[in-house]
Amino acid sequence: TQDHPSSIHIDNHQPLPTTMYKSIALLSLLTGSASAVGCYPTWTGQSTLNKGSKVSATITTTTKNSAGDDVTTTVKKNFECISGDGVNSVTTHCPNYDPKNAAQQAAAWKVIDANCNGAAPAPATPAPTTSPTHPKWAGAGCPDDWVSGGDYEPGELAAVDGVTYRCSTVQAVNLWCGNSLYKPGDSLYWESAWTLLGSCDGTIAP
Repeated sequence: TQDHPSSIHIDNHQPLPTTMYKSIALLSLLTGSASAVGCYPTWTGQSTLNKGSKVSATITTTTKNSAGDDVTTTVKKNFECISGDGVNSVTTHCPNYDPKNAAQQAAAWKVIDANCNGAAPAPATPAPTTSPTHPKWAGAGCPDDWVSGGDYEPGELAAVDGVTYRCSTVQAVNLWCGNSLYKPGDSLYWESAWTLLGSCDGTIAP
């Protein structure tokens, strides 16, 4: 009867099979790709670039290995423009300073992702803002639109964007009702001169 060993001995000095090396290299490559973030549009000298703009560029680096041979590595990176005021194009160098150039990169760009792959997701579109809605006012139809500089009698009505307001009935306060600083519903002090009555549509019958 042939004896079977109770344990399997692995020779630590035996080289790993070539296929195992390939598997390890492939796993490392896949892991690195999965962790990379998406790339912003490639820098091409876009005239719209300004402070805060984000682009990508492929950076090539050549170094020497221990044997003195040149080793070239290429990696795509994301950059953010740090030059300019974010508004006026004449204040920024980013349309003219190439992030692939080390000196120009240092002057106008900062690295925000040291490795990117594929396309970066588009920025989220903010939800549209909507004007507040108000219950219908007790009257029928809308009064005349408010006019800047107009003379308003105490208690007189005016409309702004489909909302009805009543000018103050307090003596002399009505003099503020035509002032743009007191525009009903759309100024800092409007509540001192106007009272919101509610939404309206159409016109008031004569």
